[in-house]
Amino acid sequence: MSLTWDKHPVDGPFAVEIRRGVRQRRREKGRGGHRFRYDDLKTLWGAKDRKGTYAVLTHNEDKLWQFWFKDVDGWKLQSWFKLLKDAQAEAEKPRPKPVVVPSKVEPGSYVHAAWLAPYRGRKPMVVRCHSETTAAVDSELFQTLRCAVEVKTVAA
Repeated sequence: MSLTWDKHPVDGPFAVEIRRGVRQRRREKGRGGHRFRYDDLKTLWGAKDRKGTYAVLTHNEDKLWQFWFKDVDGWKLQSWFKLLKDAQAEAEKPRPKPVVVPSKVEPGSYVHAAWLAPYRGRKPMVVRCHSETTAAVDSELFQTLRCAVEVKTVAA
C-alpha cells in the first residue's frame, strides 16, 4: 500500500480535527509517555485511504515521530519512531483484518444494561443469568444504578 503524504500547517484544519478527535475520546497520557499536544506541534504529515486517516507528527518537546490512525473509533496513537520515514513506512504496512469471533449465545436470561447520559457507552453491559429470578434481581440492581435495562430470554 502506498499512501500520498501531504504536509499540513500545524495550526490548520487537519491539526484542529486531530485535536478535537483526541480530546473527545482520549485525554489521558498516551503510551510510552507520548501524547498529542496541539500547542506544541512542530511538524504534521497526513494521508487518507478507504481504511481511515493517518497522521505522522512531531512536537517541539517530544522529538519522536508519532504515528496516529483514525478509524470509526477515533484517533489512536499507534507507535512512535526516531525518523519520519520509519513512521510513514509503519503507516503504509498492510493491516491484518480484525478477527471477529462469533459469540456463542447460550440458553438463559440476559440482562442488557446501558448507562444513561452523560455516561452513555457504545455497547451495553450484558449479564447472563441462570434463572429468571436472578435476572429480575440484576435488573433491579441496574435500575437502582440508573441504567436503562432490558431483559431478554433465549430459549434452548
